[in-house]
Amino acid sequence: MLTNTGYSPMRIQSIQTPFGFDKAQLRFATTTITCGLRKPLRTRRRTDGVLSTEAIQAVQSLKLAAKNPSKLHQVFNSKLNRLLKDDLLDAFAELQRQQHLDLALKVFEFIRNEAWYEPDHSLYGDLMLMFGKKKLIDKVENLFFDLIEEGLKPDTRAYTELIGAYLKVFEFIRNEAWYKPDHSLYGDLMLMFGKKKLIDKVEKLFFDLIEEGLKPDTRAYTELIGAYLKVDMIDKAMETYESMKASGCVPDELTLTIMIRNLESAGRDDLAAVVKNDCVEYLDSPKKFLKEVARRYPKRLRLNLV
Repeated sequence: MLTNTGYSPMRIQSIQTPFGFDKAQLRFATTTITCGLRKPLRTRRRTDGVLSTEAIQAVQSLKLAAKNPSKLHQVFNSKLNRLLKDDLLDAFAELQRQQHLDLALKVFEFIRNEAWYEPDHSLYGDLMLMFGKKKLIDKVENLFFDLIEEGLKPDTRAYTELIGAYLKVFEFIRNEAWYKPDHSLYGDLMLMFGKKKLIDKVEKLFFDLIEEGLKPDTRAYTELIGAYLKVDMIDKAMETYESMKASGCVPDELTLTIMIRNLESAGRDDLAAVVKNDCVEYLDSPKKFLKEVARRYPKRLRLNLV
């Protein structure tokens, strides 16, 4: 298939690095079509930090037409349709660098409709980072789910940018005049960071909660305990569990389930037995609860190989 550039394109190779393209991997076929007067294809010039004249003109035209939908449509048809693959990607990156994020998003949507386009983590990650810095959480979320819809599995960077955006919004909210400390905000963030095993951030949120004058509730303790268990910090989890009980905060079924399931999985049946004994004190129907936990999370047989 021929593009409007007059050349036969190759597909972009799979990109492994999460922080942008490996320039050596972005190449076009060098076979030209003799029916046009275009110059031979250039190799990509991002290594020297200089955009092509065509890419610069496209960026300027997009900026000038940004507030006029009809003119913007014309620019896409007259300018972007003529750009080579490398120049289009360069223009996309330049719009991000200049903080014209709405335009960058439109160009990204245009790129996604190109015949040579293949879903790539780095394109999504770069945009999520920029929108996250602007605290535009809805844009970050949309990009995250678009990534999944395109068949990509979210990588570490995608999760990091999503969580980072939430944290930036939370920090912004905390500085607002109307803000009042709230357990649920802390709990939600602690849960997200805990799932990604970012234990330092979970701990910081727990202590920030206290500094803001809130007394840790059952959920705050539970999220901290769960985060410790995810990274196999069993001693810290048990220490936090004991602190929870000493503070007068009552463990609920979720707390006890997380403790029992993870301790048994770690082979610490002795500690799991301690937690099971506590069920008698904290639950109305401890036998029924323990039976249900055993049914939902059966213990796996462990082989001791000599």
